[in-house]
Amino acid sequence: MGCRTASLLSIVLTIPFFAIVKWETIIESKDAPILAAALLAQSDRLLSLNTKDFTPNVAKQSGLKLQTPSEFIQEIRSILT
Repeated sequence: MGCRTASLLSIVLTIPFFAIVKWETIIESKDAPILAAALLAQSDRLLSLNTKDFTPNVAKQSGLKLQTPSEFIQEIRSILT
């Protein structure tokens, strides 16, 4: 588990500052690194329970599909059935 934690930390630490600051105009600064990391990883969606900060406006401006974990599971279930 220690290796995986170090591996995840190294990914987070390599997010360029400009990539974070870019999003601070539409989302709280504490959440900007999460959004920046998802975009730098070329994700098509971001799962979060934080619907207060990860709003439809953030989804529109970032191009990410924002979902709660429950919404994601419901989507997967609808695809499989």
